[in-house]
Amino acid sequence: ARIAQASNVWAEHTASWLAREKKAKSVYLFVRNDNFGHPLADAFEKKAKELGLEVKGRVAYEPTMREFKPLLAKAAETKPDFFVLWGYYTEAGLMAKQMAEMQIKMPFFVGSSIGISQYRDIAGPAADGTYGMLYFLAGSIDTPRGKSFLKTWQERHKRMPTQYEGMGYDVMYVLADAIKRAAAKGKVTSQTIRDEVFNTKDFQGATGPITILPNGDVQRPLPLAELRDGQVKLDALLH
Repeated sequence: ARIAQASNVWAEHTASWLAREKKAKSVYLFVRNDNFGHPLADAFEKKAKELGLEVKGRVAYEPTMREFKPLLAKAAETKPDFFVLWGYYTEAGLMAKQMAEMQIKMPFFVGSSIGISQYRDIAGPAADGTYGMLYFLAGSIDTPRGKSFLKTWQERHKRMPTQYEGMGYDVMYVLADAIKRAAAKGKVTSQTIRDEVFNTKDFQGATGPITILPNGDVQRPLPLAELRDGQVKLDALLH
C-alpha cells in the first residue's frame, strides 16, 4: 500500500483539470522516451479522448536531449491550448527557458517539476506562469488536521513543509493508526497490520483524507498549482 497516487491517476486528473477547469480544447504532448513518460502519456491520452480533449501531437524525446527548440517550434505550429510535458525537471526547465527565448507564449504544464527548486533554477524567469501537479501543497488542506500540521511544522522548522515531508508525516500516522486498530482487535502481527492498513478509510491526514484502495493505491486530494512570482500557488484541488 502507498499514499502516493498512481501515475495513471496523475495523468487522468491532469486531463480532467485541463478540460474542465482550464477549458482547454487541445494539447500537445512532450514525452520522455522511457518507462516514466510513456505510461503517463498513454493514460492521459485515454482520458483526453473520453473528455473530447484533442491531442494535436505527441513527440517522444530521449532522456539525454537538451536542445528542444526544433520540437517546440513544430509543436507551436499546431496552435494547441496547452503544452503538456511528461518528463523530469531538467527537461521541463530547459523547455520553459527555450520557449521564452523563442518567444513562444503557451501555457505549459510541467508535472511535479513545479515543486522542485532545480526546475526554477534552470528555467529562470520563464518558470513563472507554468503549471504543475504536486503530491501535496502546504496550505491547500483546509481541515483541522491539515491546519494543525502546518502550524506545528512552521513553528518547529520556520518554513513550509515540502510535498514529500507531508507524505512522510502521513505515512507514519496511517501506519500507527493501523497498528492501534490491530491491537484493539486483540492481535498485532505483520498480517493484521497489513489488513488494517488496507482497511484505512477517510483517515484525516495532513495531506487530506486518505483511503487505501483494494489494490493498494490511494484516494487522496491532488493539488494543481501555478508558479507565480516565484511561489507555487494553488489552482485547484482535485479529489
